[in-house]
Amino acid sequence: MSTPAGPRRYDWEPLERLVRVPWITYGVDKRQIASYRAKGLTARRADELAVRAGWLPVEVWPEWGSDVLEAEQEARRKSARDSARRRYTERSDILRARSTRYRQENHAYVLRQQRAYRAENRDLVRAQQRDYYERNREAILARARARHAAKTRNEQPFDRSTGCPQGLASSDPQAVDLRIAPLQFDQEV
Repeated sequence: MSTPAGPRRYDWEPLERLVRVPWITYGVDKRQIASYRAKGLTARRADELAVRAGWLPVEVWPEWGSDVLEAEQEARRKSARDSARRRYTERSDILRARSTRYRQENHAYVLRQQRAYRAENRDLVRAQQRDYYERNREAILARARARHAAKTRNEQPFDRSTGCPQGLASSDPQAVDLRIAPLQFDQEV
């Protein structure tokens, strides 16, 4: 009979009631008997003593097999959880890799499109940039002054009305968001 694993301890009394001969014949002295009565038997020792006395452990302790079944069921549950976690992680890694690859390919495509547009419409793009800088001249200069002041004081000024660092947002409704970097023509990918 296999011995169930785990810290479970079995009572000494059921085995003691079944055996009618002195325990010394089985190699158990009075000191060990006192210890078994106080602490119980480990699964390995219970199996060994029951077999020595001529009984199967399940005949002495009816709950004997349930420990093995519970341990096996718990091992199966743990294995199922681990494999589900592993499948989820693998699937997440695959999706993350696909998403990253898509973003990279899309970014490269957008850059190619921007370069092609600028090459075809160079004069129009320059006119748009000139118009942008003329319309937002004051805001751009204010942002540059604020950046310079922050560098000299080693801090970044904060605009309470907009809730962001000064120069990053404009109160002019016609102004374009200044957080967008100006277009660069000769940037290579």
